[in-house]
Amino acid sequence: MAGRQPRYGFHTYRVRVNSASDETGEGIIYVSADSLTVTPAGALILAIEQHALEDFEEAPDGELRLRPDASGIDVPPVAVFAPGQWYSAVLVDPESHEPMYDREEDEEEDEEEEP
Repeated sequence: MAGRQPRYGFHTYRVRVNSASDETGEGIIYVSADSLTVTPAGALILAIEQHALEDFEEAPDGELRLRPDASGIDVPPVAVFAPGQWYSAVLVDPESHEPMYDREEDEEEDEEEEP
């Protein structure tokens, strides 16, 4: 596992939640994460890939650096929603918050129209 590097490739997900999970009252939360998992019990877990905190050391100049004997990747959750607290999760564009599947369909239509 030590040979693999974290992706640090955040994606943005739009999660529809019930009012108990959302302080804004909109019913939508945007979460940046590397992966999305739904457990057999129905919990939604969004996680990131990163080096374990133990893999960093402080350099003499005060900067943090990765130790040469880094142990690998840690995948801590950034958001966890219990069953019944969320309704749907969709991969969206980070800037426009439009669903990614809509953009792919538009690109396919544009390719068909070109001579």
